[in-house]
Amino acid sequence: MKRNIAFILYFLISSMHAYAQNWVPVFWDDFNGTALDSSKWRVGYSWGRVNNTNTIMLNKNVSVANGELVFKALHEDFLDNGVTRTNTSGAVTSFLSFQKGAFAIRFKAPSLFWPAFWIYGAEGNEIDFFELGNDCNPILGVCSVDRTKMVHMGTGQGGGDWFGVNKNWDTDWHIIGGNWDGDKVDMYVDGTFMKTYRAHYKHDLAIIMDLEVTDDKHGGLHTKSPTPGDFPAFMHIDWVRVWAPLDCNTETDICTLDAEHNHIITGSTVVLAKKSTISTCMGLPCPANTDCEVTVKKGDHLDVYATEGIVLNPGFSVINDPNGPNSEAHFTAQIVPCNIDTGELAKLGLVTNPFPGGLNDINPPFDSIKVDLEIFPNPSSGIFNLRLLNIQGQTPYTMQVFNALGQVVFEQHSTYQHEIVLDMPGCRSGLYMIKVQANGQSVVDKIIHL
Repeated sequence: MKRNIAFILYFLISSMHAYAQNWVPVFWDDFNGTALDSSKWRVGYSWGRVNNTNTIMLNKNVSVANGELVFKALHEDFLDNGVTRTNTSGAVTSFLSFQKGAFAIRFKAPSLFWPAFWIYGAEGNEIDFFELGNDCNPILGVCSVDRTKMVHMGTGQGGGDWFGVNKNWDTDWHIIGGNWDGDKVDMYVDGTFMKTYRAHYKHDLAIIMDLEVTDDKHGGLHTKSPTPGDFPAFMHIDWVRVWAPLDCNTETDICTLDAEHNHIITGSTVVLAKKSTISTCMGLPCPANTDCEVTVKKGDHLDVYATEGIVLNPGFSVINDPNGPNSEAHFTAQIVPCNIDTGELAKLGLVTNPFPGGLNDINPPFDSIKVDLEIFPNPSSGIFNLRLLNIQGQTPYTMQVFNALGQVVFEQHSTYQHEIVLDMPGCRSGLYMIKVQANGQSVVDKIIHL
């Protein structure tokens, strides 16, 4: 079903004294459920279940429990299309991919194996936030240095290095990540800056977390072979998070989207399907003074974050195909503040720098993102069912609904009613924004009134 949305959403944030740049959380998983979130992750890799070793990644080796994602490596034979794999283990790849951002993971993993946290895309574009191992020569069977307390980092363009960080990877929790601006990436380990690497990639990159097992014939120079007595081995992941840069002073005009399926667009004002006055938009042909089209179609993912306003022109549309896998077109639009102090940023899940002084203090912003909102049906001809999630007991909250002019058309203050029927028969058709505040947190979502 194709829906053309021809309206303007424009919220004015008064007294705007914006930071030059903030950050907005765009992806995270705290693994608080009992199973892997299949809307975020696939088991294995985008190309299959094997990655340059004799290990195959299987669903049975991936589990979620006690707030952790766990990969289990086993020394066992598995017949894979006529090829006998000698080990099984776990790996996941995100469906969403990214073109710059700040990435972080909290984990512990066996250093005698080959655990890794990396992002990867077309044409072999790759950023390795960490790899563990022993850097032995698989042919000679000798190790020049015991690297079990070291970490390997690097990119496909900038090379890689081993760093002597003297960490107990197997037993202690650690935070590793990097800040990628599209041209280069700054690497951090437990709050310490390590090095900057070249990473000028034109494609979006997806997150990969895996626990590889190498042997004397596979796995390159990263690790010596574990013995049968080293199995089973486990990689524990507490959380993974991604921030996108938010420029509070620049209008972003989008005439068309490129061929990538995932888009995160930020700016003070974001204008989608704006009639162009120049010959190119985002490096693509766009004849001057002609109508532009921005279409979010099956399998596409578009998230828009702005501090002042979001404009959806008549050339903007969303197409949903009810048949087949990845049938939905995902589109969200959020107005986020930019003129608030650091404490308020933390409550909203925003930080002025995702790695202030390193990676020591990034838990509070995401740990406070608990309040959520479920809306159905949406779109609707007038009646919406609203359900507040993750609000416990007699927690007071405030709910407001704004029209396209930023005017409050509905407001409710309550401490107990967590399921609400919103009736809007007298309201004009168009996009409305709902804001819920509770426990010092905020969640913003949209409804479409037909």
